[in-house]
Amino acid sequence: MLKENMRTWSNMKELKPKLLLKYNEFVDLWVDMIFEYVEPIESTLQDDEVVDYSDAFFNALVYLTVLSINALSVGSKINKDIIAALEKDIKESVCKKFTVANNLDDASTEQNFQHKYQEFVGLMKHFKDEMTPEMILLSFSRVILNAQKLDQKNQKIIIKLNENLTEAVLSYDKLSKNSGVSLKIIGKPNFMIQRD
Repeated sequence: MLKENMRTWSNMKELKPKLLLKYNEFVDLWVDMIFEYVEPIESTLQDDEVVDYSDAFFNALVYLTVLSINALSVGSKINKDIIAALEKDIKESVCKKFTVANNLDDASTEQNFQHKYQEFVGLMKHFKDEMTPEMILLSFSRVILNAQKLDQKNQKIIIKLNENLTEAVLSYDKLSKNSGVSLKIIGKPNFMIQRD
């Protein structure tokens, strides 16, 4: 597993200027990043008695997956066909890891994940026409909690959740901008990550 033999992007300061990864390792890196940033969100949700934890956690995991794919699509120089393959494999890996960790039914969890993913992608496109990136994250903080408005009851957790999402976006954007295809002759490509 990639997590056992390399550090996630936030801890890559000691690595060489360029990191070469096989396709599956690159997918694993993004999956690890998604779960890395869902951990502080999990803590935020567990600290609040008002939240429906299981639904909110699932929503957060799906939205972090949307954010990671969006970062790859917008910030990297990777072509659309490869992005589409990465999207499929990252989604499948995140869903499988979540399913195994929580002893859930594979088929129903995958169906719910795909449905929620498409719902969030649609909302993201809608929000982009009307809001700044900061407002989009704040709006999705409410969506994750199923909170229709910002009131005293949920204000604290929405603000904290927004901070968690902002940290994730900054990290995903940085990794995306430093990622590129190293080589693709036959089959799946390899990737190169340039460290700042």
